[in-house]
Formats: sequence, C-alpha cells, structure tokens
Amino acid sequence: MMEMKPQAFSAVVAAPLVAGAEQTLAAAHYRLLDVPGSAVTRVAKNHLDAEDMGWEGGEESATLYHYCYDENTPRIFYVYPPVIAGTELRITAAVYPDEVTTDESEIPLPETYLPTIVDYLLFRAYGKHSKAQGNERRSTEAFTRFAGGMGVKATNLGQTSPNTTEVGS
Repeated sequence: MMEMKPQAFSAVVAAPLVAGAEQTLAAAHYRLLDVPGSAVTRVAKNHLDAEDMGWEGGEESATLYHYCYDENTPRIFYVYPPVIAGTELRITAAVYPDEVTTDESEIPLPETYLPTIVDYLLFRAYGKHSKAQGNERRSTEAFTRFAGGMGVKATNLGQTSPNTTEVGS
C-alpha cells in the first residue's frame, strides 16, 4: 500500500539537513511527499543544472529557496542553495508504518481505508482458491475495488514516468 498511496502514511516533520545540496531522509521516512508552504518551491534539478552547472558546490546558506526531487530516488532530495549543517526544513514525508504482528495489533492506517483493506484481503483469499467456481472472478473484482479505493487505475500499476508525481500514472 505504501507504493500505491504513500500519502496514507504521511507526517509533517522538521528535517535536520546536512551541509551541502544533497539530502537524505531519516531512516523512518520512506519518501518525500512535499515541502509545505510557499517559501521553498520545487524546481526541476535539470533547470538548476542548466543555469549553473556547479550550483551543488556553491556557497552554503541557512536560507533555502528551492528543492529538487526525483521519484526514482525517493529518499534523496536536493536543496538550493546548498545549506549549512543543522538547518531545518519542514517537510511532509511518508513514514514506515508500525508492523502488524498480532491479531490485536492496530492497523496503522486511517479508518477510511478499512473497506480498501478488506477488498485486498478478499482479493488474496479468492486468489489462493481460484480453482473453486467463481473465485477467479471474485478475486479480480476485489482487486479492482482495492485499486479503485487506492486511487490507482489497475491498467497503470507498475508504470512510472519521470514527468509526473501522480501515483500509478
């Protein structure tokens, strides 16, 4: 579910930055989702590279103007100008959920996802017993409902594009 709907596991956190332009999310964070507010804006890294090929090695500052993010490296992002160590940036990040280890464990998702989780479980259960009459169809129907509940078009699963930030597009 984290791959299809990372927003379901999101948190706004203060991220301490290391010196320089390249930043890595904390171990508890799965991927960068946003930098909220209007003070620091997202720009394409190739635009900064075209403007100044050496910007990553430029003078460090405590004031940020832009950030760059590539979906292919979800835990790494860049800031412009390069920052002084200890500078903090408020980010929205997808966090790794707590592991469900027992029947009593709480599912680490908002309750609104309960029907979607049930559809996923039905998809898996019917799929394991697909030889029984009607179960293959039931499995497909449950998966279609699951994908719809996640906001994903089933035909687009697994496709990625460097030109979009939409999940499943």
